[in-house]
Amino acid sequence: MLEIDVSGSGSIINIFENAIKVFALGSEMVALTETILRELDVIGIKGVINLIINLSVGIKKIMFLTGSSSLHEFQQINICRKRNRIEK
Repeated sequence: MLEIDVSGSGSIINIFENAIKVFALGSEMVALTETILRELDVIGIKGVINLIINLSVGIKKIMFLTGSSSLHEFQQINICRKRNRIEK
């Protein structure tokens, strides 16, 4: 079987929510270059460190809440965000 590493990229504005989506869709990594460089430019290295720590903690919380002990287990869960709908 051919194994290919998949990464998610693009303009990830809502870093936490979109990183979770990218991982849930099967990606093994998330590219955050633009977000990290913007944080570095505006706040500096401490801002980048806090960004990475907060992202890591947030992803670990979601994995804990879904009962996932690994990224592979997390990717096996069917995650669906329900939207509020008004039905007549």
